[in-house]
Amino acid sequence: MKTVAVEIAGPRNQCVYFAPLRMRIRGALDVRKIAEPNGMKLHQEWGEGIPGQRIEYYPESGEGAIIEPLHDAEFAALREKIEAKGFKLPDQRQPFKCDVATAIHHLRAIVEGGAGRLVAGDLPEVEGTPETRFHSSQRPGPMDRLAAALERQAELQEKTLEALLKLAAKK
Repeated sequence: MKTVAVEIAGPRNQCVYFAPLRMRIRGALDVRKIAEPNGMKLHQEWGEGIPGQRIEYYPESGEGAIIEPLHDAEFAALREKIEAKGFKLPDQRQPFKCDVATAIHHLRAIVEGGAGRLVAGDLPEVEGTPETRFHSSQRPGPMDRLAAALERQAELQEKTLEALLKLAAKK
């Protein structure tokens, strides 16, 4: 299975709202990107920074996971420091399912928008319409309703014409 993995690491240390899951994904903290006097204090406290969470997705199965890299052995000291401050880390792996067109659309937006970087695989071209509205349904506009009504009227006229032709053929 080919994996697509995107690490959240934006230019302003920002998090990303991943709409298909309706959740916030933590971005990397790179203290070198902080342009203020307290940046050096953060560098002294956190060193090189904190890695961002990753979104891994398997287009062939439609399954994916949010990966918390702070559970990896290489970040054990950093994890202990974070937990000592009273912060609770999410699970190392948070699985999810999402249709391919929607997941790839939103992952591509993260990468192309600069809020994340592709760390594994490629973003494939996929067929289908991605879901982009998650908080409400889109109501058809007046032109859409008019077009649908005209299509229904044309179908009814076609059925009426067929019925008339059958009656005429019987006589």
